[in-house]
Amino acid sequence: MRKISIIKKEHLNNNGKWSKRAETYDKSRFDYFRFMQKKLLSIIPVYTGFCFLDVGCGTGWAVAAMAKRLNGRGYFVGIDLAEGMILKAEQNFVGLENVAFYRASAELLPLADKTFNAAVCTNSFHHYIHPTKALNEIRRVLKPKGSVYILDVTADDVLTKAINCIVVKREKEHVRFYSTKEYRSMFRETRLRYVWSKVLGGYPLKVHQAVRD
Repeated sequence: MRKISIIKKEHLNNNGKWSKRAETYDKSRFDYFRFMQKKLLSIIPVYTGFCFLDVGCGTGWAVAAMAKRLNGRGYFVGIDLAEGMILKAEQNFVGLENVAFYRASAELLPLADKTFNAAVCTNSFHHYIHPTKALNEIRRVLKPKGSVYILDVTADDVLTKAINCIVVKREKEHVRFYSTKEYRSMFRETRLRYVWSKVLGGYPLKVHQAVRD
């Protein structure tokens, strides 16, 4: 059953936009995004009983991919703020074992403490109004030694910082792209141990990994 957590009004401003995008979100124009998600999932070590969380899961592709990789032997959860995305995810992957999709804010995860071995956040972190609150929630639901992987545009150079300024003006739901230095700082603030930052495909998309000790 889909669970809905308490969602603040400020987080719902763009729910309609993303819900409308749900019907076309899996079209070919997002192939590069899927390619990057595949590369990220391929570097996450897994085992039977693995518990996986996707924060900002969209239509649920990464959740289903991890569940299929483990033949359902684990627990696989997707969280998204947009109701349309969650409905589409449930339609796309009905019948998969041990898979659940919840409509919720990244800042208020309707999940138990110390549940997940890994959490990913792909191409959505730049939308979060309070990123450290989201990281605190992710840390809370990670098991000790569990990892979070954030895949997003990373503003480590002047050009990407300039692009960020343009996107802020054009897209009201965009908050900001962060630099590697800022990710390290946010991890430290939320008591997550920074591990590495890597370019898996093409810059400026980078993955940032941190661990709950």
